Amino acid sequence: MSRSKSLALTGSLVLGTISLGFAPAAFAAAPTVLSSTTTSTTLTITGTNLSGGTALVTIGASAALAVQSQSATQLVVTLPAGIGAGAYALNVQIGSSKTNTASSIAMIGAVGPTGPVGPTGAQGPAGPAGPTGAPGCRPRGRPGPRPSP
Repeated sequence: MSRSKSLALTGSLVLGTISLGFAPAAFAAAPTVLSSTTTSTTLTITGTNLSGGTALVTIGASAALAVQSQSATQLVVTLPAGIGAGAYALNVQIGSSKTNTASSIAMIGAVGPTGPVGPTGAQGPAGPAGPTGAPGCRPRGRPGPRPSP
């Protein structure tokens, strides 16, 4: 006859937490793009959560743009040489996680033709009459004042 006994073990394992004092770039808050403006050489992006990791900015099919400055609310990047005017897809990634990405449209340079000139407005009312002029010559036949000697 065989006898068996069962043995149950219970216990717990406690793991501590380590705080590094910063959020790793992969876990940065998702950025938002509120607006963008350009000069002939730079693109300025205004938004939220634009810091907390390395910024990766692309427009259209370009390679990553060089970041000149980065803060929580603004990114300034260098535009590619020779970029033409138009509307471009703008993508901003903060940190290494591809889920920390915002997209928008960036308008580069003058876009669209100038519209036609509008119609001429109606003629305004005549202004008030001016003051009466200086007296002119005397009527014919009446001598004027004599010059003094």
